[in-house]
Amino acid sequence: MKHISLAFFVIMLPASLQAIAELPDPTRPADYQPAPKVIYEDVLPKELIDWTVTAIRIAGEERTAIVNGQLVRVGDVIGPATVVDIEPISVVLDYQQNTVVVRLYSKNLVEKKARN
Repeated sequence: MKHISLAFFVIMLPASLQAIAELPDPTRPADYQPAPKVIYEDVLPKELIDWTVTAIRIAGEERTAIVNGQLVRVGDVIGPATVVDIEPISVVLDYQQNTVVVRLYSKNLVEKKARN
């Protein structure tokens, strides 16, 4: 009898694990979409894309930025990307269904100098 119970368990285990794997998360909202991947501009190949933010202006509800010498607002298109948000120190773009953050100050320009 013990062998029959063990055999039944071994046969049914893979089927039960598969059934569990296919169940959706009951706490997830019905309209859930996974968050887009966030990429910082310094990891993109410069041969393909080169965005430079030279100024950001936030006055009340109005947000503008200068990207590649062009004045842009949320919703404007810059080459293959769309401006999604303008933050105090960066511009957020939608590029090929990825979120790209272009900083006002490049990490290469801002260096901590050692004290002598």
